[in-house]
Amino acid sequence: MNNENLGQQIAKALLDEERLLILGCLAQGTAVSLPALATQTKLKEGALLRHIRLLQELELVSTAGNPHELVYQLDTAAVQRLKRELFAPAVRPAADDVVARFSENGRLMALPLDKHWEQVKTVMAWVGEKFEGGRTYTEKEIKELLAHHAVDHATLRRYLVDTGILERNNKGVYWRKE
Repeated sequence: MNNENLGQQIAKALLDEERLLILGCLAQGTAVSLPALATQTKLKEGALLRHIRLLQELELVSTAGNPHELVYQLDTAAVQRLKRELFAPAVRPAADDVVARFSENGRLMALPLDKHWEQVKTVMAWVGEKFEGGRTYTEKEIKELLAHHAVDHATLRRYLVDTGILERNNKGVYWRKE
């Protein structure tokens, strides 16, 4: 199942107040039996089981114990995994294509237009790889590092700061943002 469908199913499950109540009780950290959960939530066991089955399908709730004395708990490991899957940064394989479009043999030949700010940031991230973290640079050093590019070094320096790759103090000292 893709992340969009999974995200929609989880959102749909969480939009039910009774399921939220169940998850809230299970989030307390201790495994709970069905009768105890019914007491805590004030829900009938049949309704509880229907909700729990749905939450189990989504891997939010797990069971432990023998079949006659099951206890339910929030599956925190699965919740963390789902969180990573659903909110992982989108893969940007196009970054290399963007850099290739504006560079030649490791030399930046042109800049994307300002209206394509995401492309500008991608290109500046590539240019910024030349700068070491934890080190400061003078304007002269910046100029030397950027001199081999066809684009004016002052423009590149400004874009490196504007995109947050480099930071600058009022004394003209630059450093790579960590």
